[in-house]
Amino acid sequence: HYGSAMTAAQEVEGQPVVVVGGGNSAGQAAIHLARFASSVTIVVRRDLGETMSQYLVDELRWNERVSVRVGVEVVDGGGAGQLEWLDLRTNATGEVERVVAAGLFLLLGARPTCSWLPAEVTRDPNGFVLTGRDVPKEAWLGPGGVPGPWSAEAIVPPETLATTAPGVFAVGDIRAGSMKRVAAASGEGSSVVPLIHRWLAP
Repeated sequence: HYGSAMTAAQEVEGQPVVVVGGGNSAGQAAIHLARFASSVTIVVRRDLGETMSQYLVDELRWNERVSVRVGVEVVDGGGAGQLEWLDLRTNATGEVERVVAAGLFLLLGARPTCSWLPAEVTRDPNGFVLTGRDVPKEAWLGPGGVPGPWSAEAIVPPETLATTAPGVFAVGDIRAGSMKRVAAASGEGSSVVPLIHRWLAP
C-alpha cells in the first residue's frame, strides 16, 4: 500500500504490518494502523527524532503495539497470492531477518513534478523549487528590488515564497524546505496572497 494506511487499515485487522518511513505521515499511519493490526513495525534508516515531531515519537513509544527498527530496510517480500512475509536487512551488519507481515505501508515522501516550470525557476538537487533565502545569492535583489550584481551588503533575499523568476511564487510540497503537510501548504497558500497583490499593484 502506498500512502493508503487510513483506507486499508481494516483489511489487516488482527495481523502484523510494516510501515516504511520516518516522517510525520508514517507516524500517524502507524498509530492509526495499531488500532486494527496485531502489531506495527516501523522500519527507518535513521532515528525518528531527526525526522518526526516529538509528540508522535512519544506516542509511538507509549503504544504497545508499535515497535521501531532503526537502520533497517525492506529487501524482499512474498506470499501465496498475497503478502505473508518480508525480509528486513539490518544495514550495519547485513543480517537479513524474515518477519510475518500481512501489510506493507510505504510513506516515503514525494518526488516533485515541476518540469513544466521555466528554467529561470531555480530548484534544489532533488527538484524542489527554491524560494526566499534559499535561492542562490546571485538571484538576490539590490535596492528597490532591482537584480544585481550588487555588493554583498546591498542585496536582500526575495520574498519568503518568491522564486528566482519575477512574479512566480511557490507554496506547499513543491517548495524546498516546506513541511510537506496539507495544513502547512494551505497556510502558505494564504500567506502568498498579499505577496501576489503587492507584485500586481501598479
